[in-house]
Amino acid sequence: MSAMIMNYYQKFNHDEVKVDFLVNKRMDDGFKEIIRENGDNIFIFKNRNKHPLSYMKYLKLIAQKNNYDIVYVHGNSATMAAEEFSLRNVDTKIIVHAHGETTDHPLLNRVLHPYFKKHYTAAFAASEAAGNFLFNNKSFKVIRNGIDGKSFAFNEASRKLLRKKLNLEDSNVVLQVGAFTKQKNHIFTIAMIKKLVENKPNTKLLLAGDGPLKKEIEILVSNLKLNNNVIFLGEVSNLLELYSASDYLIFPSSWEPFGIVALEGQMSGLPVFVSNVFSKSVAVTENITYIPLIVNEWVDVISNSKLRGHLPTQNLLLSLQNTGYDIQDNANYLIRLFREIIKEKNEG
Repeated sequence: MSAMIMNYYQKFNHDEVKVDFLVNKRMDDGFKEIIRENGDNIFIFKNRNKHPLSYMKYLKLIAQKNNYDIVYVHGNSATMAAEEFSLRNVDTKIIVHAHGETTDHPLLNRVLHPYFKKHYTAAFAASEAAGNFLFNNKSFKVIRNGIDGKSFAFNEASRKLLRKKLNLEDSNVVLQVGAFTKQKNHIFTIAMIKKLVENKPNTKLLLAGDGPLKKEIEILVSNLKLNNNVIFLGEVSNLLELYSASDYLIFPSSWEPFGIVALEGQMSGLPVFVSNVFSKSVAVTENITYIPLIVNEWVDVISNSKLRGHLPTQNLLLSLQNTGYDIQDNANYLIRLFREIIKEKNEG
């Protein structure tokens, strides 16, 4: 969600579009720097879930003080009713944006949905499935999770530098990017890597990200004596270098609304392997393979896969554009929608 928001934000004309951010708990330092360079504001609230009433009061005060034309709310469920309720007496238009096809709060989603569906100005969704899940029979517009394909082009110098730094020169490098949560299915990853290592001892797994289950996975790796084959990178800002340094990109997610990193990997020319729960819309090139969540199948497919450099990489950018995921095209479309909503507000 954060990556999608920042991808769009960086393509806006910041002389014409001003965007302030109200963020729950924390924000990536790199994102903070980009936002502040553009002269926009960041408001970080401690915890929306633990302190919903004070959060809603805070949002209302900020919206009133800054007289926003639009408050743009991102989420996966009808809990976005909290923002709607906060802004009920504020002169602003409310856009709600559905990102997922499931929610961690199914009960709250059902309870709040009758209020939620009556109190937004416009509904956006990352995909048809996400929109159908949250908005039911009400209309919505699809705003794709676009990327700048040129930014993820393979770089040989970056590959050599990072592989030398991490002592990976003679390794087959598998990369997984994502928070250590149940959804990202790292337990499956470790079981699969254990078998890959048995077949190819020079296999190395890079895990980029942080999260509540990280310690559990570290213990599992240690117990399986895989410490020499698994590298925990933590949260990283050098994803472009990681894509270039790696040989395979994997996503064995238990569920996944989209998976923007899978797009980025394809644009880097990586062979990308995803679980068969992924949306088929993420396949913008021939270099992506969907696999059932069966360890032996993953081991067989990856073991027999072509390495990067042996995959078709012609017309990657054209494929991105033709499938509707070019970020500049999408950002221009989003701005047009903003202008229509603001025009209605001013005329009203």
